[in-house]
Amino acid sequence: MFTKWHDFIGEMTGSFILVFFVCGSVTVTVLFSSLIGLFQIAIVWGIGVTPGVYASRYLSCAYLNPVVNLGMVVAGRRHARRLPVYMGLPVFKWVNMRPRR
Repeated sequence: MFTKWHDFIGEMTGSFILVFFVCGSVTVTVLFSSLIGLFQIAIVWGIGVTPGVYASRYLSCAYLNPVVNLGMVVAGRRHARRLPVYMGLPVFKWVNMRPRR
């Protein structure tokens, strides 16, 4: 069903970069009590999204949000056969990235 692994690898790479920058910035801010304001977190989110998109744009068209993929299928701009992979990938990431106790 899914023959192009570069889409999968692109999504994983872009999502990893995004989560690494964003969660890392929030963690450092909380650990060192260095919150200046919402602008600080927003800038780091932007800095995290940018390399995530650039890293995955040629591999998977930089669809880092599963809702965007659903909208593209509904609008007819993407094949529905790829939707299960793109919708299942965030679930895979969420399950594997949850905190262990």
